[in-house]
Amino acid sequence: MEKVTRRAFIGGVGAILATGVMAMSGCAPKDDAKQAELSATGSDQPEATVPDETLEFDIAVVGAGCSGLAACVQAAESGASVICIEAKSIAGGAAGGVEGLFAVNSQIQKDQNITVSMGEMIRTELEQNQYRNSGLVLRDLVKASGEDIDWLVSKGVRFGKVDNYVGFHPIFHWFETGTGAESYIVPMNEAAVSEGVEFLFDTHADELICDEDGSVVGLFATKTDGTVVQVNARAVILATGGYAERLDLLAEFGYTEENCIPTTMGCDGSGHDMAIAVGGASNTSNMGMLGGTTVPDLPAFFEGGYFCSVMNSLANIPWVLWVNERGERFVNEDLSLANHMITANPIRMCKQAFILMDEAMMNDYVAGDAQGLKELEDGQAKGIIFKASNWKDLASSIGADAEILSETLESYNGCCEAGDDSDFGKASEFMRPLAMEGTVYAVEIKSSLGKTMGSLKTDRNFNVVDEQAEPIAGLYAVGVEGAMIWANVYTMNISGSCGAHNIYSGRTAVLHAVETRL
Repeated sequence: MEKVTRRAFIGGVGAILATGVMAMSGCAPKDDAKQAELSATGSDQPEATVPDETLEFDIAVVGAGCSGLAACVQAAESGASVICIEAKSIAGGAAGGVEGLFAVNSQIQKDQNITVSMGEMIRTELEQNQYRNSGLVLRDLVKASGEDIDWLVSKGVRFGKVDNYVGFHPIFHWFETGTGAESYIVPMNEAAVSEGVEFLFDTHADELICDEDGSVVGLFATKTDGTVVQVNARAVILATGGYAERLDLLAEFGYTEENCIPTTMGCDGSGHDMAIAVGGASNTSNMGMLGGTTVPDLPAFFEGGYFCSVMNSLANIPWVLWVNERGERFVNEDLSLANHMITANPIRMCKQAFILMDEAMMNDYVAGDAQGLKELEDGQAKGIIFKASNWKDLASSIGADAEILSETLESYNGCCEAGDDSDFGKASEFMRPLAMEGTVYAVEIKSSLGKTMGSLKTDRNFNVVDEQAEPIAGLYAVGVEGAMIWANVYTMNISGSCGAHNIYSGRTAVLHAVETRL
C-alpha cells in the first residue's frame, strides 16, 4: 500500500421612518392571533423602550464584518446615509481569517485567460446540497461574482493569484496578503469612512422597530456604557454572522456541549432573534454548517498561507479508526477526501468520538515534527489524547466498553486484511490494520463549528420573509445570516463561495432597499 503521510492532508481549514412607529420591544408578528388577543385585552404588553438618544439614517447595517462592510460601502455609494452598528470595538468580524473569494469572469481571470463553466458548478452545488438550497440565488451569485470582484478592486481590495484552492475549478481569488485582515478589511473600512458611513462601535443591536403596517423602520441598540440608542431608518440590514455560539438553537442538529466547540466568537444569534420577533421565518432546520473537526484545546495556527494544526488535522487522515463513546466504529474514515467540512456531521450523532491509532500510525503521522510532538504531549497533559500500553487499558481511559472495542478492532482488522470494508465502504487503499499489541492512542475529536449558514429565510433580494414567504418590508439579512445556498454543510466545491456570497448579498440587499425604500 502506498504510504499516505500527514503532510498530504494538512491544509486550509486557514438605517422612511413612517408615522405611528411602534417604539416597543419588537413588534407583533403579522397575523399572530394569540398576540392580537393579548393586545386586545391589554395583557402581556411589553414595556416600551425609552431611548437616551435618537438617530436618523436611511439605512442601518448591523454588523461590520465582510458582508456588513460591503453593504455599507454600496449603500453610501448609492447616495444613502448609512450607520453601521457593531458590537465589537473594530470592524472586520471574521473577515480577517478569510483567504479569498470565489468569482467567475472577473477581470483578473480574463487577463489570465481563465474560463470556467458556470452551469457545471451550479449543478454540482445543487447536487451536493441535495437540492435543498436555492438554485435561483446560487445562479444569481455565480453570474454576479466576476463583477463583484471588479467592484472590490475599485475599492482598493487587493488580490493575488487565482487557483482552485480546495475546490474543483480555478475560481479562487486569493487575497494579496493571504487573508482579508489587510487585503479586505482595511481598504473596505477606509472606503466606508470616505463615503461618509458612520460607525457606532461597542454597541449591541437589541430589537427592531416596526410601523403600523409591520414594516421595519429602525432598531434599538445599547452601548457598553448602558446608553440606549434608537436608530430610525428606512431599512435595516442584518449582517450579524449567525448563531454558532447558541447551542440552544443548535440542539436540533445534535450539537451539544459534549460534542461541539464553537470556534468563532460574536455569533450570538441576536440577528436571528430580532428577525424572528417581528415575524421572520426561521431557516434553522435547513441551515448549512461551516466547520469541521477539532481536537479540544489544541488551537490551529497560521503557516504558509493556511490555517493548520498537526493534531487538529488528524480527522483528515483516512487510514485511522474512528469510534464513539462505546467503542463502536460509525463511519468511513476517508470521508474528508470529499470535503473536510463533513467530518463534523457524523460526530453530531455521537456523545463522544475518538480517533484510534497504534504507535506506528502515530509515529508516521507526527513524523518527528516538533510542533506535532508538542501537541501530542500537550494533549496528553490536558486529558484529550490518551496513551496506553494495550487496548483494554485505553478503553478504560476513554470510558468505552473494552469488549465492544475489542470486537470493533477485530472486525476492522478483518476488513483490512480482506481489502474490503464491508462495514462502511472505506476505500481499500486506506485500510490499514491496527496492531493488537504495544502502545496505542486515542485522540478525542469534536465538531468544530465556525459559522451557521442560513439562520433566516430570505428571498432573492435578501429580504427576510415570513412563514408565508412574504417579504418583511425594510428588513434584510445578508452574509451567513441570510444564506440560502447551502443546506447541512458548506460544500467547498466552489472555493470561496461563502466570502463571495457575503459581498453579493450585502450589495444586492442594499440596492433593493435603495430602490424600494428610499
